[in-house]
Amino acid sequence: MIHLELRLWFRRIEVRRLRAQDIKEDLFDVHGKGRCGGKWRSVAWGPDTLAVLMEWEEEREQMIEAARSLNPNAAVPAQWIIYRRGRHLGAYGNTAIDNIVASAARRAGIERGVSNHTLRRTGGRIAYFAGVPLVEIMEGMGHTTEKQTVRYLGLRVDELKKAQERIYAYLQELEKVDKDRELLRPIPERRISR
Repeated sequence: MIHLELRLWFRRIEVRRLRAQDIKEDLFDVHGKGRCGGKWRSVAWGPDTLAVLMEWEEEREQMIEAARSLNPNAAVPAQWIIYRRGRHLGAYGNTAIDNIVASAARRAGIERGVSNHTLRRTGGRIAYFAGVPLVEIMEGMGHTTEKQTVRYLGLRVDELKKAQERIYAYLQELEKVDKDRELLRPIPERRISR
């Protein structure tokens, strides 16, 4: 769950709705938020996603096996992220997902409140600071505009100052290249006069 929200920028509803048939090779078909049951989008895997999926698959199969050992007719939810309570298997609701994320944060020593939005926003900010272009973050998060993504990432003034410094350095580099080109221009062989 943490991997899906932090690394792959899933929304809580997308985690809840994820099914086995939505998991493809190197991508997820994600059923997101929106009217009439939500919009679909594709989300690419991270380099570490396969290992996380394999670990969860093993744990999920153990839950199913344990539940069916107590109740051979135990129904397995269509959702990929499930829990076992005795002989019953179920799909998580919003509150349960929030509680799992908050519990993981406490175990990690994080004092302030952490939610799925905190994970998703943090994942987006990590990508931004790693140099991922804003338009790619926008697409990955399922946003419709870059403005929405900037607002969602909550970039602070000091972070925007760093962006301005990078822009300035880039412009300086362009200026240097332009000066180098000026030096390389051929000198005319003869003077043209009237």
